[in-house]
Amino acid sequence: MAMDNFPKPGNQPPMVERVFKIFFFEKNIQFTSSTNQDGEELDEVPYRVAFLQLRMINFGLGLGIGTEFYPGVQFDKKPETLDQFFRQITPDTGPIDLNANTDAVSALFDEVGDGILVTHSHSGGQGWLTALKTDHIKGIISYEPGSNFVFPEGIVPEPIHYVGGTLGAKGVPIDEFKKLTQIPIVMYYGDYIPTEPVENPGQEQWRAALQMAKRWTETVNNNGGDVTLVHLPEIGINGNTHFPFSDLNNKQIADLMSEWLKQKGLDK
Repeated sequence: MAMDNFPKPGNQPPMVERVFKIFFFEKNIQFTSSTNQDGEELDEVPYRVAFLQLRMINFGLGLGIGTEFYPGVQFDKKPETLDQFFRQITPDTGPIDLNANTDAVSALFDEVGDGILVTHSHSGGQGWLTALKTDHIKGIISYEPGSNFVFPEGIVPEPIHYVGGTLGAKGVPIDEFKKLTQIPIVMYYGDYIPTEPVENPGQEQWRAALQMAKRWTETVNNNGGDVTLVHLPEIGINGNTHFPFSDLNNKQIADLMSEWLKQKGLDK
């Protein structure tokens, strides 16, 4: 995402307005990148509308179920907002190459120097793996990470089964795992995540993710790490979706990040 997409003060993402130097990057099989791993351009997807509706129902974007919004949701419900939001969603156009992605991000940190890695959703797991490859990541902020939680070999927890899938964890040698105990990490999870199994696959996915995140937090901290897990409704912040940084209260969400960075001495 180019910085000049946000040219006017007041219209920029909150952390850009706070004078942080930021690099945006995305996987080459999603979002504005319409190519697969081989660089082949793809035609317009004919089933886009059906795909988006299924995505909202089943993937668990945190907006609602079907065409009904969750009560009190922090997402802007105006038609033009929904139009822009759905235009940002595209199907995956190829397999995800974890090594290619983590190698690329670690190479970026090696080039630009020390910084904070901010991840979201499926990239959360890739964030842990990237931190194993470079010493320049000095902290990780992750919004609703949902995959590839890294545990020491020998104590990898059993997979968590949920409606629609299974969430497993990844084992690495203890010496590698220890790298994650040397940097502060914070994870934020939004609202509408059930504590017990439900029938909706989208909600189920994040129930499993939050459950695994709790196990991971305990494991890292028991090994001398510094992981903070924040479930927003538990601190009185309600209605957030899977995209809290674009919700109506995104400045409140950004304040949490700013406070954490200051607390950890990472806001210089």
